Amino acid sequence: PKSKNSLNHAIALQSKVAKWPIKTNWKGTKPGHFSERNQLADLYKKRRESYGDNSWFNFAQHGLLLINSDQHQTAFSMWEAKFNDATFDKDAANAAGLMLTTYKANQEWDKSVVLTDSLIKKRRFAQYRYKTIDLSATLELSLYEGAKKDMQDRSFANAIVKLGRILNE
Repeated sequence: PKSKNSLNHAIALQSKVAKWPIKTNWKGTKPGHFSERNQLADLYKKRRESYGDNSWFNFAQHGLLLINSDQHQTAFSMWEAKFNDATFDKDAANAAGLMLTTYKANQEWDKSVVLTDSLIKKRRFAQYRYKTIDLSATLELSLYEGAKKDMQDRSFANAIVKLGRILNE
């Protein structure tokens, strides 16, 4: 359709104005051009909502633009819903890796456990900056650190469950 081609053309032009790469860049993009990047994020969202572009590429670009404007939770929520799809590719793996790395940096151990469990159960993988993440080690660390936090919070039953999982994994 002509309007879909127009939208793709608008995305290409807005990417130049926003100084945003046409291909997903999982190594990070410099901050800046806030207004232009928000407009570009809106175009990727429109492409998904109006034309059914549910590709991981489209989700990845939209999410990375949101993250670039400090909307991590919005991006992560969008990606979490997309992980339930049958499709899973390098963009999905890099989205998962970025989420796991962020959870570790923010010490969000329970979120890390949930995502890692899901990836392992579905036999998927995660990458951070194009390098594969060891999901077993990530799960073990998240359970251990989560158990330590639970003990500090005097939530001993939760800590015992997590430590028990480490011993049984």
